[in-house]
Amino acid sequence: MRSLYILRHARSDMLQGVDDKDRPLTGEGFGQANMLAAKMQERDYHPDFILCSPAKRTRQTCAAISEKWPDAPVQYEERIYMAATGQLYEFLKDIDNAHESALLVGHNPGMHGLAQFLIGAGDPALLAKINAGYKPGCLCVIDFDCASWRDLLPGAGRLDDLLGV
Repeated sequence: MRSLYILRHARSDMLQGVDDKDRPLTGEGFGQANMLAAKMQERDYHPDFILCSPAKRTRQTCAAISEKWPDAPVQYEERIYMAATGQLYEFLKDIDNAHESALLVGHNPGMHGLAQFLIGAGDPALLAKINAGYKPGCLCVIDFDCASWRDLLPGAGRLDDLLGV
């Protein structure tokens, strides 16, 4: 069994003259990230590995989450920054099988596309919500009945939860 947490960074600022990679979270975004970390902890969602885009807003979102699970190594990966769904899917298949659960922190449209690509089952109300959009600070929890990350198949995941919508 594998669990994947797909997180779109929390709300960020659109500042004039600031490079996209350097855009920070807003005050609301910091609040979203902290609330999400608390909800994850409350529901016992414990990633044992974290993959994060190197953009400032994803790093700041990740920091709020990772402080709750200091034993989970964080890998900042350039390939996640603005990656397309297919690229993210291939990247996930390379996760070390020693990790049973992983958190992926990135950007739309890739995060939303990846969730839709991987999910094939789940509560109809949650499925309807995820199909309607993937707002900043949105996190989905997907479980897979497979022994290896390499075995992830499109539509094989079960959407177990959706937070931040």
